[in-house]
Amino acid sequence: PTTEIYTLSLPDALPILADFAWRCHADGIYPFTGYLKRYLPRHLCEAGEPFRLLSLLADPLVDYFEQWAEQGMVREGVFCLEFLADYVGNSPAYASLRPIIATQLARLYNRLANPDAAASWLSVALASAEGPSRYDRAVCVAYHELGSLELSRGNYSQARKAYRNALKISRRITPAPGHEIAANLIGLADIAYLADLDTGRTIWLGKLALKHAEAAGEAPHEAEACRVLADALKDDLQYREAEGYLGRGQRVAEQYGLTHVVLSLLTCRAWMAYQHAALGNWPAGEAEAAFRELLQKAQSARDWRYEGDAWSGLGTVAVIDKCVPLLEEAIGHLKTFDQTSDCPHISARRSLLHAIRLHWTRRFAEAAQLYAEASAFSERHGLWSRQADALVGEGAALFHGGRTQEAETTWQQARSVLTKCPRARQMIASNALKACQESPMAVPI
Repeated sequence: PTTEIYTLSLPDALPILADFAWRCHADGIYPFTGYLKRYLPRHLCEAGEPFRLLSLLADPLVDYFEQWAEQGMVREGVFCLEFLADYVGNSPAYASLRPIIATQLARLYNRLANPDAAASWLSVALASAEGPSRYDRAVCVAYHELGSLELSRGNYSQARKAYRNALKISRRITPAPGHEIAANLIGLADIAYLADLDTGRTIWLGKLALKHAEAAGEAPHEAEACRVLADALKDDLQYREAEGYLGRGQRVAEQYGLTHVVLSLLTCRAWMAYQHAALGNWPAGEAEAAFRELLQKAQSARDWRYEGDAWSGLGTVAVIDKCVPLLEEAIGHLKTFDQTSDCPHISARRSLLHAIRLHWTRRFAEAAQLYAEASAFSERHGLWSRQADALVGEGAALFHGGRTQEAETTWQQARSVLTKCPRARQMIASNALKACQESPMAVPI
């Protein structure tokens, strides 16, 4: 007997592969798992099958929108939804689907830290906000994504307005979508903390969001609510309570494969370890290990924003541990992120670490100038903790450079800025300020 081998060109093979994967999903001819499940939407796009793709995305049992956003498949989602957006944009019969697709594209582009593309798609989604569909769930979701976009840009007043609009609409939908209510409460809790430093309101909103997420059986928002609560509690020095919410959030996020939420919770845990190290409760090595775990997971997920957070943390740990090689490595990586992104907190951290490097070489005048630039930059972007750190460092550089009167004025300004910072930052910076008065090598940590 002989075996004949047939070869097909890629254009001929794609429809066959798409059809097989589709029948696995629709007819159960083969287990619909692994590769087939992950890549069926893409193969349907490549085979030019918009009708099947629409049917697939309408299936709540697979929920590709959630998988793309939360499970490290963002680029797959963008590819498929842009294919679908082109199709429905040219088909009047499917015009009602365009806001839904545009909103999900905005969500994914926000995950990719591409705010311009996210804003562009949101403008499409919200075009129906003033019409008869203004109380639709699609408009509610679009306002939520607008809030998330403005929050990532640091436009807190606009973010708060968008989240409140979404919350108002969600409460007019019957039955009330508990997961949407939870999502917008989480957004408002983030703003209460970041913009207002209102720990009590943040915790109240976080617990309310957690209640709605639990009632709706919504794992992503349950885990995110735990992250909000842990963040606020750790910065208020309530470590035992923070650890409880962190553990709960991580268990939920890992159980459901929520990559984005896992990264946000790991970030919270790493910065809590840093606080313990800065306050002398834990060795710096534990904080370094936490940030390296975050770095590894962020690199695996190809999420450069969390990579930037990890290198910011590693640089700060290097300062606590007085490890110059790690400090140099962190500065080098942060410079790369700084040149390719618009993340003020990364830029502020890099400038601060660079100033510390000069400080350690006793180049006090140059260090003072860099600290001053970091302080001004942080003030412009409302990064009060970074501004306070920069002022502590600037005062130290001035003091040990012989400009004691200017140093005291700068330190007084630092004390004033610290009133706008969380309790943990107040304690860490106050300890650093005292150390800076005593040793020329002491720097803000």
